[in-house]
Amino acid sequence: RDLAGNHLPSYTSSPLSEYIGSQIYGALGIPVHSTVIGRCQGKIVVGCTDFTVNGELLEFSQIKNTVDEELISGSYGSSAQGERLCDVLKVMECAEAFSGMRDKVRERFWDMFVTDAFILNNDRNNGNWGLLLGRYTVGLAPVFDNGNALFNKRTVSMAGRRREDAALVKQDVFTGVSFFLDSNGHHIHPFRFMESMENKDCNEAVLRFAGRVDMDKILGVVESIPEKAWGLSVISPVQKDFYKKLLRTAWEEGIFPIAEKLRQR
Repeated sequence: RDLAGNHLPSYTSSPLSEYIGSQIYGALGIPVHSTVIGRCQGKIVVGCTDFTVNGELLEFSQIKNTVDEELISGSYGSSAQGERLCDVLKVMECAEAFSGMRDKVRERFWDMFVTDAFILNNDRNNGNWGLLLGRYTVGLAPVFDNGNALFNKRTVSMAGRRREDAALVKQDVFTGVSFFLDSNGHHIHPFRFMESMENKDCNEAVLRFAGRVDMDKILGVVESIPEKAWGLSVISPVQKDFYKKLLRTAWEEGIFPIAEKLRQR
């Protein structure tokens, strides 16, 4: 309700984005917090498991601040505007907190990079991934905070207009940027980065994604959401169709061709 602007809705579909994005992560076999669609105070909400009940979340931003050597950005701290990818990779290699599990950390980071590109989540930042500290254990926290996926501030009428034009759907999918920055400080376009095949760990994540993805199952996540519940509107047929077109395009014209090129290589 605090959003301002002539073309912004008086609501956000973040609950749907969180639910769909999290369900897709689960369908890919990537550990993720569990989510349910619900109602609270007369509004549609998403309920998310509190996975820190028996542990403590150690965010990547906190881990980064423990690295002794200065990073490329010239700062030990974390920026809310973006993070140089080279700094993220360096922290994963240097931080004591990741000792003994660096391979798993790299795999999780790049799995999120590819999957976030697929669900069009441009807000995987330093504060929404990291480690889960138990009393006697240290492990990766499940993926959480996917509420910025699938254009959560689009009005239904705007979604309806854009879904009718394949060029606009492709524009939505392929012009988005990541939170992470290149060496020049520019936001990385995730599909362009994957297509460049310049990072071996990213290439392996693309191939893992291609091996795991079941588009019928993923589109079924969207289709299974009821249009109405508890007397409230949950999702419109227009939104369902728009979401499914975005996901099909991201797979068929984005990740799948890149995976095929990698297999040929």
